[in-house]
Amino acid sequence: MLFYKSMRLLTWVLLKVFFRFKVTGKEHIPAQGPLVVVANHESFLDPFAVGVALIKRPPATFLAAPWLYDKPIAGGFARRVGTMPAYGDGQEVTALRESIRILQRGGTVALFPQGGIARDGIAGGAVFMAVKSQALLLPMRVTGAAKALPLKRWWPSLFTKIEVSVQPPIAASVLHPKGTSTSEAVERGAGLLALALGL
Repeated sequence: MLFYKSMRLLTWVLLKVFFRFKVTGKEHIPAQGPLVVVANHESFLDPFAVGVALIKRPPATFLAAPWLYDKPIAGGFARRVGTMPAYGDGQEVTALRESIRILQRGGTVALFPQGGIARDGIAGGAVFMAVKSQALLLPMRVTGAAKALPLKRWWPSLFTKIEVSVQPPIAASVLHPKGTSTSEAVERGAGLLALALGL
């Protein structure tokens, strides 16, 4: 946890200095309680921006792409900050179960529902987690990161502004009204997330 907090603080400094980082809508971030954080994904910088936006919350568990863990440096860093693979080799069910356990303990889980960088569509995992754990679903819209570090480029354009706009949280009761099924809740939630994230 100390490593996570130290890296988050260092990342905040780097984003502020080199990318004029800004977070709007901070008032929408609850101080405590189970929270599923979702954001659009257009750049490798997105997880850092989202993590820093949550700086007043306890460390979040990020769901990450499995290929990341095959990279010596990136994989080692991902493990140190407590991420877990989101899919691959039957990992989907394990990731869902562990995420729900984290949420039931009042923790924070963060993921990118597009399932990868610059992909179309919204996967339903985040909504499912929120419904099953009665957690708040918190959308964050990241802008500027795709310009600062586009896909397939490894060196960022420094001093490009990156901003995270925190949207109002969505309660599980809104996602899953009485009389509706879980599948209906997931479909409804996916639509709400697409609007909130501008996808």
